[in-house]
Amino acid sequence: MLLDAIKECPDVTRTQLSQKFQRAYKYLSENDKEWFDANLPQKRQATTITNATDWNKRDQEYYQKIKVVYPELMALEKPVRITGTLFSKRLNIFNLAIKSYVEKLPKTNKLLNEITETVQEFRIRRCCLVIDQMLEEDNCVRFEKLRESCAIETKNF
Repeated sequence: MLLDAIKECPDVTRTQLSQKFQRAYKYLSENDKEWFDANLPQKRQATTITNATDWNKRDQEYYQKIKVVYPELMALEKPVRITGTLFSKRLNIFNLAIKSYVEKLPKTNKLLNEITETVQEFRIRRCCLVIDQMLEEDNCVRFEKLRESCAIETKNF
């Protein structure tokens, strides 16, 4: 039955045979190795594609996309923390948060390092926006109201 399949379809691979005739394939490979190697198709070398990705092109593309989205994120009415993950989600580039991936994109990596915020930097930016808003509304800033609207604990403020 294994030989019939090989005769019917001469370009069949070992993997296809092992999937279709699991028991016979396993039995022959373990118990009659000589017959197995003589009658089954030769092992094929996997073809590897080297340098399939044009990292420079991808770097330039991501760099430009981030440059466009960054001002939009900064202008949002409710501030958001600027992170690599945020850009990944916004631009549907799911690898921007992975360090080993971004290191292949030098311009994008440099830009992300410049514009991403730590938690503390984000809190300061959010407080500055709230302070500006308070000064416009009633010309005074109250510590407790500021802390509440920024949602920051007293020990971190």
